Amino acid sequence: GEARIALNRKHPGSLKLVHCLPALFTFSVCLLVISSFFCRLFLVPLIIYALLLFVDAMFRNKCDLRVGSLSVIASFTQLFGYGTGFLRSII
Repeated sequence: GEARIALNRKHPGSLKLVHCLPALFTFSVCLLVISSFFCRLFLVPLIIYALLLFVDAMFRNKCDLRVGSLSVIASFTQLFGYGTGFLRSII
């Protein structure tokens, strides 16, 4: 995420809308987790997303539960890491 902002500073116009999506994901996850303290229903979008990732990865890999679980962890880690770096570089 940080490198994308640095690249855009060096080459203006190289930043596309798709590069902002992990930052939106990171912001949304934080907002949903904080909101869940007031109403547990705010966790539903995160649960649905995690389940979709899990099921898709599991079926693509011969119903391997381990692969499904690791794909959820990897996806959240990658998106959150990129989004955090992106947001930190903008601010």
